[in-house]
Amino acid sequence: ASKGVTLQRFDRGTLYGVEGGPVVTLLGPVDATYRRLGGPASRCGPPASGSPTRGRFARGTISSSEGIVRVDCG
Repeated sequence: ASKGVTLQRFDRGTLYGVEGGPVVTLLGPVDATYRRLGGPASRCGPPASGSPTRGRFARGTISSSEGIVRVDCG
């Protein structure tokens, strides 16, 4: 994790604790894609909010619908 972000991984997702911000839950394909990109150190930056199908980050979004994952970061 990058400075200011702690994380706890589970079978189906990850909890990201952002310093001075919320704890964000990322699940399934959104979490897997974010992790492959490099997590908080990636071009997306630290997470700001999450839902089962979408993650919002400091510099963009990752969304998943009908098996298609779209990355719009950096």
